[in-house]
Amino acid sequence: MLSTDNAENSLQFKKMANYAIFIVIITMLSWFNILLFFLIKNPYARGVLNWSNGILTVILLADVVIRWRWVKSAKKYFVDGYGWLDLIGSFPIFSIARVFNVVRTIKVLREMGSSHVLLSFISNRGESAVLTITLAIIFLFEFASIFILWAEGPALDANIVTSSDAMWWVLVTVATVGYGDKYPVTGYGRFIAMFVIIAGVGLFGVLSGYMAQLFLGQNNDAARRKSLKTEDDLVGKDNLVTEAKQLRQDQLGDTNSTLNTPSDATSANLDDILVGIKQIRQEQADVSARLASLEQLLEGKEQEEGK
Repeated sequence: MLSTDNAENSLQFKKMANYAIFIVIITMLSWFNILLFFLIKNPYARGVLNWSNGILTVILLADVVIRWRWVKSAKKYFVDGYGWLDLIGSFPIFSIARVFNVVRTIKVLREMGSSHVLLSFISNRGESAVLTITLAIIFLFEFASIFILWAEGPALDANIVTSSDAMWWVLVTVATVGYGDKYPVTGYGRFIAMFVIIAGVGLFGVLSGYMAQLFLGQNNDAARRKSLKTEDDLVGKDNLVTEAKQLRQDQLGDTNSTLNTPSDATSANLDDILVGIKQIRQEQADVSARLASLEQLLEGKEQEEGK
């Protein structure tokens, strides 16, 4: 259940606005199906509505689980947030219980503003595409099945007469399979078929494009990461070589400075000279150890490149 006090947690605020709108539309469709059930007298059309409401119930139950995971507390969601109304409202006969959720969701979305809602759709293009395609498929299957039953019902030679016939025909038509076992024979039925065919081609085209973009995007990201790793390895190798050269120059410089000690050093204290020599030798030993370590690293890099 949404509230303006915890809107950021319940909706994931700007990030999940597209999902909130999806659930609102699904809930309203469930209400509309209940109304339509009492208005339609055709038992087969009612069968289509029952199938559709079953799918909507599964989606709404999944929504309860998702919101529960967002809140991460059963008491906070089901008791403090009135999530129990969401749970009961997931079933068609009690779907009116979700009216509070819908009202509060719309209120939160209005407080967010149209710019933030649009930003949510743009920043989550993949998720928005999946939700939009899901909605389109649900609407197409339900209403195309009902309309084809209405169009084909009066025909004596009709072969799409039951709810299962209608849903099967919509499925194979949208999937562009077209088995030919079920087909419209009336003018109205063929007009509906044209719409279903065009819609099916469009939906599958959008879905195929999204899947291709998803996989190609993953491949591009992997190639980009591999390229960056290779560049980092090359830069690291160059740095190691530069550091090794610098250490060798420093070592030679220290040796030369020791050999070129000024003549007045003979007048210095002998102990100070010996201490200085020991320090120089210690520094040379440290430099040699560092050079050996760098050479091992360079050899390791060259072996990796050889592989």
